[in-house]
Amino acid sequence: MALPIWPRYWILTHMEGYADVRLRWQLGQGEVLPETYTVRLVRPVLIHGRVVDAAGNPVAGATVGFNTENVAAEGMTVEDHCVDYLRATTDANGWWQINRFAPEMLQRLFGGASHPEHSQSESIYVSRQPELAQQLLDGTLVLHLGEGITVHGTVLDQNQQPIPNAQVHIGVVGSSRTQDARTQDDGSFKVVGCNPGKGIV
Repeated sequence: MALPIWPRYWILTHMEGYADVRLRWQLGQGEVLPETYTVRLVRPVLIHGRVVDAAGNPVAGATVGFNTENVAAEGMTVEDHCVDYLRATTDANGWWQINRFAPEMLQRLFGGASHPEHSQSESIYVSRQPELAQQLLDGTLVLHLGEGITVHGTVLDQNQQPIPNAQVHIGVVGSSRTQDARTQDDGSFKVVGCNPGKGIV
């Protein structure tokens, strides 16, 4: 027997100078969508740090992204400060900052850094390494990108003819640590910044 799918209604809010807010109603589970609702804004905490390459040099143009681990089901309320993904780009000296997380979300943060020419940094989880919270607050956190390698090849059909515009996926499907490319007219593809070692294409 198929389980019922309850309709959900979500509102995500963002205002400069305040932490992001998420509102959720599980309609059909006894919750009713109100005619009006007052959002309670709180001041965010500034998190910041630096991104460097495998040699310790600052990396400009890297993407730093953080999510928050969701509140446990028994602690769910209509309003919380969980976010799906907030990101920033590093400046010429590798520095980045995000000023949109509520203070209570600091211990729930997880994320990392990426750049097209490098392999991704290790993912960090503040809940597993509480000392990272202070590093995020004082800007001493350093995310290390790895050496990126280039994966290249050719996609052919069963008659050994090249297939143009084929999608090539590097990594495990559904994982955030993946990269995609399309083949050229001759069926060739090239993907830079891949993680060294064994992988899936």
